[in-house]
Amino acid sequence: PVWAAHLPRFVREKHLLASDPRPPAGKPWTLDGVLEAVERRLIELALADAGGNQTDAAERLGVFRARLGRRIEALGLSDKEGVASDKEQGTRNK
Repeated sequence: PVWAAHLPRFVREKHLLASDPRPPAGKPWTLDGVLEAVERRLIELALADAGGNQTDAAERLGVFRARLGRRIEALGLSDKEGVASDKEQGTRNK
């Protein structure tokens, strides 16, 4: 059986859930859109935890650094503040 303790915290704690989650007006949810949003958020969190270092963030996510770099580029995250390539990261630390 699945108990409440098995569920993620945001599911267990009602006040963290939207009472009526609906897509924004005029924009229906698509699987691709939801997956992209989740991937973007996970990458942002991993990069924040890793201080912007892509190698460390990739390790946290369990993917190769090259794959993370491609996803960062595809999602347009490389233009964001605090996201540096490892080459840039290395020159900053010198």
